[in-house]
Amino acid sequence: MRKIFSLMLLLVTVSFLSSCSKDDDNNGDNGNNAITVNGKSFHTESTPTISKGSNSLYFEVSLIENDVDYLTMYDLGIRANVTEVKAGQELKVEVELYQEYTDVGSLYSYNTFMGKVIVEAVDSNSITLKYDNFSFNRRYKDKDSKYTVNGSIKYQYN
Repeated sequence: MRKIFSLMLLLVTVSFLSSCSKDDDNNGDNGNNAITVNGKSFHTESTPTISKGSNSLYFEVSLIENDVDYLTMYDLGIRANVTEVKAGQELKVEVELYQEYTDVGSLYSYNTFMGKVIVEAVDSNSITLKYDNFSFNRRYKDKDSKYTVNGSIKYQYN
């Protein structure tokens, strides 16, 4: 009887541990954020964040390309010179960061030139932004790269 009890306990433990999938451990969007950059689909690697400055809001997100066998992650950071927002508001933003996660120390400059960033929803803990053909250039040395962002991301306050 003791062997049967031990065997049953072992089976229950194995079943419990195997019920957690890789997605259960992800602190990212779990499919809630739909975003594309230059037509390629991305998901968020971790919770997108909002930092409040004295006269601005800084939105940052880490993006991982969907359906890619290797880890390709980009950090996207934008700043809006506002401290409060409301749903439906169009934000004038500046790109402060768009780089591959491994590009630590690289010096890029950014130029925003078209499209919209619209506040879709606001609550006490988060702001959802919709990117509507939001385009910018990233310059490194003498080379310009153009990026166009579409979709929505829900950012959480730090």
